[in-house]
Amino acid sequence: MKNHLLFTFALLLLVGVLFCSKEKKITERGYKKELAGNKMEAMYDYLLALESKPNYWLANKRMGFILSVSQNSIVPAIRHLETAHKENPDDLETLVKFLDLILFIQNFEKYEEIMEKSGSKIPLEIKIFLENAKNCLQKKENRKPFIDKIKTLSPPENSYLFYRCVALCYEKAGYSDLAEEFIKQNRKNY
Repeated sequence: MKNHLLFTFALLLLVGVLFCSKEKKITERGYKKELAGNKMEAMYDYLLALESKPNYWLANKRMGFILSVSQNSIVPAIRHLETAHKENPDDLETLVKFLDLILFIQNFEKYEEIMEKSGSKIPLEIKIFLENAKNCLQKKENRKPFIDKIKTLSPPENSYLFYRCVALCYEKAGYSDLAEEFIKQNRKNY
């Protein structure tokens, strides 16, 4: 009887380990495809991983990043990034990209809520860009002081994470050429 219980426990543990790692393996396979430029195949793998575990943070993160490239899929990208952030609040890339898209759709209330909870995790150089973009987007007139401030800043290495909100600020202030240039310099092909 004791051996039977031990065998059953070991079997359940093995099934649990195999089941838990299934979405990780599928996501890793998808990431390799993503890096090779096969975004559609990568998305398919991420969706398979999410079928197995809907809140799996890495599959949600990668889906959010791929979807964020197209303006037509910003809302689904936000949903994936929000789930990823809830599941892994310490991942800086997810947090910053999530905030970038929240600012892009100009949901300032949500931005403030997230910054209140997680803003201390963001490096100052990124926070300055985000705050200036937010202030610029909130203004209906006289966006120039925020534009001037952004222009004086050197974008950090990971500025690809927040290029959308800064480019929108430039665009709304009437600097389409600066918006396009910022996108070219900072957009990363996920």
